[in-house]
Order: sequence, then C-alpha cells, then structure tokens
Amino acid sequence: MSKCQGVHRRPGTSNWHYRRRVPLDLVQLYGRAELTFSLGTSNHREACEKGRAEAHRLDLEFVKLRERLAAGAVAQTTPQLTQAKAQELATRWMHETLTESEEARARATKPTTEEALDAHAEILGHLESDAAERLATRDYGVALQEAKELLEAEGLDLHAHPLDYSLLARELLKARVQGLRIEQRRTWGDYSDPVPAITPSQIGGDAVTTRPAAPTRGLRLDQAMEKYIEGKATKWTMSSARAITPDLKNFVAMVSAAPHDYQEASQAIPATALDRDRMRQYRKIMHHLPKRRSQSAPYTGKTLAQLMALDIPEGDKLGATTLTASFANVRSFVTWLEEERLLDRDWPARSLNKVLEVHRKTSEVKPTAFTDQELALLFHPDHFRPGHLRASWHFWLPLLGLHTGARLEELCQLHLEDIRQEDGSGVWFLDINDEGNKHLKSEAGKRKVPIHPALIELGLLERVEALRVRGEARLFPGLGVRASTGNMSGTAGHWFTRYRRSCGVGGADGEKSAQVFHSFRHTVFTRAKHLGLDRRAVKEMLGHEQGEFSDVTGRYEGAFPIQHLREAVVLKLDFGAVVDLERLKRCRWVLEP
Repeated sequence: MSKCQGVHRRPGTSNWHYRRRVPLDLVQLYGRAELTFSLGTSNHREACEKGRAEAHRLDLEFVKLRERLAAGAVAQTTPQLTQAKAQELATRWMHETLTESEEARARATKPTTEEALDAHAEILGHLESDAAERLATRDYGVALQEAKELLEAEGLDLHAHPLDYSLLARELLKARVQGLRIEQRRTWGDYSDPVPAITPSQIGGDAVTTRPAAPTRGLRLDQAMEKYIEGKATKWTMSSARAITPDLKNFVAMVSAAPHDYQEASQAIPATALDRDRMRQYRKIMHHLPKRRSQSAPYTGKTLAQLMALDIPEGDKLGATTLTASFANVRSFVTWLEEERLLDRDWPARSLNKVLEVHRKTSEVKPTAFTDQELALLFHPDHFRPGHLRASWHFWLPLLGLHTGARLEELCQLHLEDIRQEDGSGVWFLDINDEGNKHLKSEAGKRKVPIHPALIELGLLERVEALRVRGEARLFPGLGVRASTGNMSGTAGHWFTRYRRSCGVGGADGEKSAQVFHSFRHTVFTRAKHLGLDRRAVKEMLGHEQGEFSDVTGRYEGAFPIQHLREAVVLKLDFGAVVDLERLKRCRWVLEP
C-alpha cells in the first residue's frame, strides 16, 4: 500500500487520520506543535485524496494567519476561554439540542411503533459511539467547526486563540455524548436522567449571563443532515433508515465537491450555499455513477473524481429505479431545509427539487410468472432434494411462495403465532401482519391467507408444533435481519437466485432475470386469472390494493371470511402436476429448525 504524506491510522481505529506539523512561527498561536484529525474514511485511496485536500487547506490557513500576524490582527497569544465558560457554552448547546428533539416529539400526532423506536435508538447509539471515540482519540474535526460557530455567536472568534477552539470542541463532544445518552432513554419514555444546569461564568473578567442564539442559518449541510436524521428516525423503519441515510450522505458529499474536477471537499458547504447549480451537479454525478461501486472490482476504492473521469458503460450505471428512490429521499431533505429556514431565500425547495429529474429510461426487467416447465425444473427430483438442502427455509420458502403468493419478506418474518385457525370454521391460515419488528409493503398487505391443503400434507402444522415445543418463536429461526438492509429476506433471496440458476431457470450469472422469487406471486395471480376466479377475492388474498374496487361503497366492505377465500381461491389452485407431494412428505425439514 503506497504511503501518502501525513496520512496515518491510529492503533485501534478503522478510520485514517491526517497529521501535519505546525510551522514554528505559528506554534504559539495553535498551542501545539502538531495538528491531527480524522479523515472520516477507512478507504486508503480516498484518505489520500482527502489528505491532499487538507494539506492545501492548511497551506492557505497558514498564509492567512501570517498575514493577520503581520497586520497585527492576531493579538491573543494566550487562551481566553476558561474551562467553566467552555462547559457553560457546551451545556447551553446540549439544552438547545434536547429541547429541539422534545419539541419534535411533542409535535408528532401519530403513534410510534416499537420498530421505529428501535431504529431511532440504534442511530442515536451509533452517533454516541462515534462521539465517544472522537473524544477518546482527541479527534475534534467536526466539533471544531461547531466551536467556531459558538464563539462567533459570543463575539469572540476574531480574538480566539486556537486552544480556545480545542477546549470548547472537547466540551462539546462531552455534551454530545451525554445528550445522546439522554436522548436514547427519552426515546423509550425514560426522563429520569438529570440535565446539567446552566451557570453563568466569566470571560476576560466580564460576567456573561446571556448570549445570542447560535445562528441556525449558518449550519453546514452535514450538520443539517444529522439534525434531520435525528428528528425523522422515529418515523422510519429500520430498513428505511439504512436506505435514506447513505442517500443523504452521498448528496452532501456530491453537492460539496469541487464543480470543476469533482474533488471531494474537506467539509460540507453551508446549507445556504445550496442552489440549482449544486443540484444539477448532484444529478449529473448520480447519472454517471456505477451500481454497487463499493463492491464491483473496476470501481471499488475510487474517489468521486476518479469515477467521474471513467467511461462507465451504460449498463453499469445506476438504474432509473435507484435514481428515483434516491432523488425522492433528497427532495424530502431539501423540503425540510426550507421548513427549518436553512436555505437561501432566493432558492426555495420547490425550485431546487425541480432539478432532480431522472434522465434514464427504466431498463429493469419486471418479474413474470413461472411457466409450468420452469416450475417443473424448480421442483424436479434432480434439483429439489430435501436431503441435499442445507436449511429448513430452502425447503419451505419455494413451496410457501407457490401455494400462497405471499412476498418473500412476509414469509421470512412469520412467527409461529401467525399460523392459526379461524374461529368457527377451523380453517388454518397465515396471519400476515406488521406487529412487533415485522413490516409490510402497504396497509393492504395486512391479510389472512388460507393455508393450502398441500402445505398441510407436507407437514407445515407439525413443524409449527415441533418448534413450539422447542421454545422457538419464528417459523424460520435460522433467518436473521441483514444489517445492510434491515430486512430478513436478503439471504433467502440470494440463495433462491443461485438455486434457480442451477436449475436452468431465468437469467444466468450477470444477466437480468424476469424469473425471481416474486415470480411465485405472479404465478398465483396468473393461474387464478386463467381459471376465472373472483378477482376481488384473489387481490385480497395476495394483499393487493383493490384499485378498480376502491369506490365509495368499497370503504364500507369488510374482508372476505377466510373460509370463503379458501373455497373460492385456494382450493382451485392445483400444482400437483409440477410438485410431487408424495416424494416430499416426511422429510427432515418438518421437524428440524
């Protein structure tokens, strides 16, 4: 690995840092002989680019300080900020942050789910860990800018000594750690933690009892983004938080990059600097970037500037669906910036957001129903062999998908208590719901799906009882939530892709495929259509919005009885020609977790 001047990694940390000796004639001003701070990346190549940018920034800073020294503008050669005053400013800052969060909770009108609270607490925990690590390693990078803004609000910045910045930055990090711990407890309704009182202190012999509010319009985009995420996280599901946060971080980095060569900036632009040219720059970069750039060999480790200089094939670039989703997340953030009065008045959110148009045709292949020949291959004795499958969900998920038409995530997150009988009729059904940490695509996704007799013959109910005896809670205890997506179906989806390829079904490796797990859902709907089954009953069983049935009277109609869905739809769906039930009965995956 090639070395880059000033770039190093501290023991016990993953991120790269930048270190620079202070010129001898400026040491007295900085109060130290060396400057060091985090570059905010664990990628060495990216750290080298940022290190060069920091070197250039410090060169300019040294020149300006010498000019101020020559002009007599830098009069303070000793710190003027006391420990007590630094603590007071940091405590005031923490009070304001906690108050803003509490006001946001007070304005909320809808109940919050436990899943949303978990996601919010998880984000706060990550922020706390990051702040604690920065405090321990004396990495004051982000806090130094906040310290500068607070000192400006006090009218001290023109005379501030560098040690004043460091002292206040450290106290701000302490306050941030404490504030985030308080916020995590308040997320769950625990207000028992005392908040330190604010006590007036002295600066330069003059008592200070009040100070102007810190100007929020001076927030940088990254600071505004953190504030936005903290306020919105309680309303996001875990998977939404994991998708939205990277989109916003990319947006901040891209609009802050140098317009002429796309070199990444050492710090984000102020929110007030966001204009239509910056938005066009973001749109241009996004339309040029490749898919999976952190994982694909030709692109991994490359900086933004390097990627923009590459001739990337159209097929490798981000698709229309990804662009649409990312732009929607950014539009919401920009609208919030306007609501918080953080944008320049000349550039309202509506004007900025108009720039974000997707200039790419949708090329994604849409899933289609499996043909009988494809189903025969998927369940052929040479391929679908229970004894050779490595997990219970390898066996059950394809069979459940074929006989219920349910989405993969809905099946992966099933609990044992979701498999029960209808009162009166005794019909067994799957209760697909969003209780606990489960989540659904839409409100229509909440439904009760009768269990096909074929699944009962294969031993699904015996499996449920066996798992209950073992003390399990879920139908597939071996499946967990993927950290990268926040859902349970990621691992299963990747497995099924490999499996159907091995059966010769759908696109090969590297090719787009219309045959995916979701094709089971299309298969059920297509089979029902060909049989002329009641369309309204089919849509209810599959959890589709009613569409043409959503008239005035439709709002007053209740759900079909489960027994009716069983007789009108489920019993009419016969897949015996492609699935040999006798061969699959009494297999090991009936009882094994």
